[in-house]
Amino acid sequence: MGISFRDPAGKLFFHQEQVIRLVNQVGKDDFAYALESKKLSQFLESGRLVKFYQPDSKEVELLKVFAQNEFEIPPNQISAIVKHEKIPFLSYPYEWTPEMLYSAAELTLDLAEELQKEMIGLKDATPFNVLFRGAKPVFVDWLSFEKRNEFDPIWRSQAQFIRTFCLPLMVHKYLGFQLSWIFRVNREGLEPEIVYQMLSLRKKLTPPFLSVVTIPKLLGSTKMSTESAIYQKQTVNNAEKAQFILSQQFKSLRRLLKKIKPKSDIKSNWTDYVGEKQHFTDSYFDQKQQFVESTLKEFQPKNVLDIGCNTGSFSRIAAQNGAQVIAIDQDAATVGKVWQMANQENLDILPLVIDISRPTPANGWENKESASFLERVCGKVDCVLMLAVIHHLLVTERVPLSKILDLTAKITTNIAIIEFVPPDDKMFKQISRGRDHLFENLTEEVFYQSCQKYFKVLKIEKLPDSNRRIFLLQK
Repeated sequence: MGISFRDPAGKLFFHQEQVIRLVNQVGKDDFAYALESKKLSQFLESGRLVKFYQPDSKEVELLKVFAQNEFEIPPNQISAIVKHEKIPFLSYPYEWTPEMLYSAAELTLDLAEELQKEMIGLKDATPFNVLFRGAKPVFVDWLSFEKRNEFDPIWRSQAQFIRTFCLPLMVHKYLGFQLSWIFRVNREGLEPEIVYQMLSLRKKLTPPFLSVVTIPKLLGSTKMSTESAIYQKQTVNNAEKAQFILSQQFKSLRRLLKKIKPKSDIKSNWTDYVGEKQHFTDSYFDQKQQFVESTLKEFQPKNVLDIGCNTGSFSRIAAQNGAQVIAIDQDAATVGKVWQMANQENLDILPLVIDISRPTPANGWENKESASFLERVCGKVDCVLMLAVIHHLLVTERVPLSKILDLTAKITTNIAIIEFVPPDDKMFKQISRGRDHLFENLTEEVFYQSCQKYFKVLKIEKLPDSNRRIFLLQK
């Protein structure tokens, strides 16, 4: 499946589980120039830029034939073919937390600012050029680099950077909009004119909206006839002067980015679910942790999906036991806590804002540019954690138990650890809101028998101070 066709300088696609990049004649010179960069070598060494490898001559010829048959790209138009390292799991900005978007923005600005010292420009400033290896951002588009005119004082990608990074962060921080809404609807972020309509008069006239939204909007309204002039190349007659103007531009963007950094203390109904306001005893939580840890040590899964991860207690255990973890939850505030924890502790955890009852759909042209979450995850993990989750799916989302277990079996290739919460549990009663009669037949025996249709039940353990059971299942 082709995953990139928009770049005039080349194409990126998957072939036999490998990530292949074709560079055509348009991108030939800029790609060769970027390969000589010492700054890019430093980003490679730090892991902040995706690696690539040169295939042997025989493989190059086979890939040229594939490209011609699959994408109608003549071999004489291909100047280079490289294989990229495969980032463990693809994610998209509409699945990130604001903290992750901010981290991706810092990386993009770091690249642009450092490369201009070597006369290399960053011509694309979009979060879709960034992936996450665990909690760390990685820039993945080698065709975004171009040779820069030393007399050019402008970073023309600044407007894109503001649309795709700054304005989404601003409307999240000050207006409460979710990134999922912004990037699913608007791949290219938000225009100042759109944000202007969201603002009160007071916000329109105060920083940071005044300089980034209001003034550009008003200027745009009065200078429509000269709009195309903004995108014309402008030069000065002194390279040192151009460098100074450009450096000031980056300093200004850096100041703006710091002002709109997401708050680290965002609260929600779920951020204190494990902690001071937890609804269960320490012995209950401790035994559940011991069960999960002993199981992970016994089976040694390489890839774990933690569904309903909350603030990441069990994701941390899985990562500390050597697994690559994808941690998902519908609550962006709790997922943000997971990212902060994983980033600070350097754990291999990729936190994503995903509601498993409404997982991310396929997106882009013909729904083929960005795969759905289920397409990316099913059959790609060997352990699924569903701890204190099933009752929410059963009651709040009204998903039948058989459907939940069927999906779990499609996702994992080996084991699942599932917590059974019975209808007489106080949390179950709290969310059922008088609909208890709908679940009166949901007993432990019924749950056990349902599991047997999809898994072998290896172990069941009662959790202290509750009627809950934790099940170890294997396909």
